[in-house]
Amino acid sequence: ISVVKDGNFRGFLEDIFYNGYRIDTTCIDTSVTVTVTDTVSDSVSFTDKCKEIIDYLNMVLGSNYKYTTKLTQDCIRARLNEKFTVDDFKTVIDKTYKAWHGTDMEQYIRPKTIFGNKFEGYLNMTVSENKTPNKPASVGYDWDNL
Repeated sequence: ISVVKDGNFRGFLEDIFYNGYRIDTTCIDTSVTVTVTDTVSDSVSFTDKCKEIIDYLNMVLGSNYKYTTKLTQDCIRARLNEKFTVDDFKTVIDKTYKAWHGTDMEQYIRPKTIFGNKFEGYLNMTVSENKTPNKPASVGYDWDNL
């Protein structure tokens, strides 16, 4: 948490709010009491949650996204503040991968897109399972009679 410098109390409050904290203020006479509460805290730290989510994304995609990137953390923090869970993030990763892998949409399986403001829609989308195996053209099997 930053310190109020040069009387920039508003900037101080904006910084706290932007970084995922809830602010309660109490005014008594001329003094102000500010209570700051981390809205995403519980037994697992925010950084640990980011790392778990991005490690899972990298495992599924074979990518190398960083959990320390500010934009990535902002997207994750916003969804956690909306009470989504780490498992919800993993579900969105799985669903978007199944739906978009091998299509023009595959390039959009990235933190900014799938953890953004359409997150709940991705979480609830229906993904059809492809039950027919890919049939290699070069192999002379009768795939329908196996």
